[in-house]
Amino acid sequence: MEEATKDLKKLFSQYPYKQYQNYLQKLDQEKLLSFFSERFLRKQRKKELEEGIISLNIMEKFSKQMGFDVFLLSDILVYEEKESHYRHLLKEIKKDVLKSGSVLVAKEPIDNVCLNNALLKEGFYYVCGESVFTLNMEKLDSIEKTGFKYVRAAKEEDVSYIRELSHNAHSDIRYYYDPYFDKKKVGIFYEDIVSASVSTRNERCFVYEEEGEIEGFITVILNEGLSKRMDRGYCSLDYIAVDPEKQKKGIGYILNNYAIDYVKREGYEICVVKTMASNYRAIRLLVKNQFILSSQNLVYHFVEDGIVL
Repeated sequence: MEEATKDLKKLFSQYPYKQYQNYLQKLDQEKLLSFFSERFLRKQRKKELEEGIISLNIMEKFSKQMGFDVFLLSDILVYEEKESHYRHLLKEIKKDVLKSGSVLVAKEPIDNVCLNNALLKEGFYYVCGESVFTLNMEKLDSIEKTGFKYVRAAKEEDVSYIRELSHNAHSDIRYYYDPYFDKKKVGIFYEDIVSASVSTRNERCFVYEEEGEIEGFITVILNEGLSKRMDRGYCSLDYIAVDPEKQKKGIGYILNNYAIDYVKREGYEICVVKTMASNYRAIRLLVKNQFILSSQNLVYHFVEDGIVL
């Protein structure tokens, strides 16, 4: 086990992508390598071949909602950066795991040209781009607290309003860009995620309420596992929505500021946000809130024996 972990750490250490992101997020390299290596060894769906390693996670709750298996490509690393090596790994994992109707999702760094080309040649199709932003609380300037009086922690009785807001305001979900996924089922799945944040232990949900009307919300995930591993507090801003009729009033900016102020007071040092690369409104808001672009990914899907129009 120790020898296997040592070999995997060496392979992970050669991974040249997302180094700037790791630097911004102040991730301890040695601890990160141990985490990746141990996580790979625990995977049930993995392959170790001469060319490198590859592993998948099944997205269980999402699969159940969709009615077919949806897998996420978790690790794919090669000892020598060749397109043919990536293609062989992809062929092997597809052959062993996928069945008719199942979907494989890949999110890969935009600058990994070999892998991106390999994915396309192995039948994956491009869906969208994803941008990752990072905020280092230690370098954060003062937080503007205007409008905080309208923000509070969400309650169970707010869930129906939060679901409605999520339904009306979340139009930029990446699965909406793929006609293979039923848009209604996808929407319900995301509404369930947002609703659960009200009562989940390591999540927070805050609402913007004015004159008794909830006009927006934001959810926060407290990454306890990574925080414990790194001896540093990590969190992410997950979902934000504002009533379409109340937009352009600065509500999103207030909610973001409130969430950032909350996690900073709770001792979290690094905050991360992932958003669609085409979501320019969200990106403008993040930049205004002092987030820095730390990496960009391309998102692909592969459907086994499926027809995508």
